[in-house]
Amino acid sequence: MNNTHLLVTGFAPFDGRTVNSSWVAAKAIENSYSDIKLDVLELPVVWGAPLRLLKAMCEKSAPSIIVSLGEGKPGQFEIETVAHNFRKARKDNNSDFPPSSKIKADGPESHFPNAPCEEFRQKLAEKFPVVLSDDAGSFLCEETLYTLEALRLSNSDLRMTLFVHLPPYGTVLNDGRTVCDDTVLSEFAHHLIDTTLNIYREGTVITD
Repeated sequence: MNNTHLLVTGFAPFDGRTVNSSWVAAKAIENSYSDIKLDVLELPVVWGAPLRLLKAMCEKSAPSIIVSLGEGKPGQFEIETVAHNFRKARKDNNSDFPPSSKIKADGPESHFPNAPCEEFRQKLAEKFPVVLSDDAGSFLCEETLYTLEALRLSNSDLRMTLFVHLPPYGTVLNDGRTVCDDTVLSEFAHHLIDTTLNIYREGTVITD
């Protein structure tokens, strides 16, 4: 595993909030894995930033796995199973609308992660409420997921990608009592990364 390079990304706060659960989770694992090379990267909620920053990371340090986290709906964690080539007409943190309705003008309508999403769901659901999703929201999370898959298809070093939505910080999970706080996000992030490394080691990624 010492040749494995894992990149974990989260997002900056948006919509007037001061905390983004995805970045809390990403930071929680920053110094937790000494047997692999691990980087964490905060993505700005700005149209076009995912491609610019993730492409630069792939060119600079050639990660073998990228796990991207975003803030989604309250109640549960969601593993995204499809990336749509579509942007909503929604303002980013710079108050700008997307430059076009498509993420990539000449790209396919959809990309699909090569991670075994159902296997991830089953393993993560042992401790947390986790479901599969086919709607990444058409905002910066969608753009990031689509970008990840396009980069994987064009970079032989990038072997597996995954995108997971986390409940917003401070909201209550579906059990009606567990708050999505630093402790819960750290526990989920470590379980997710442990699962990711085990699946990667077992070689159960989907080949295109």
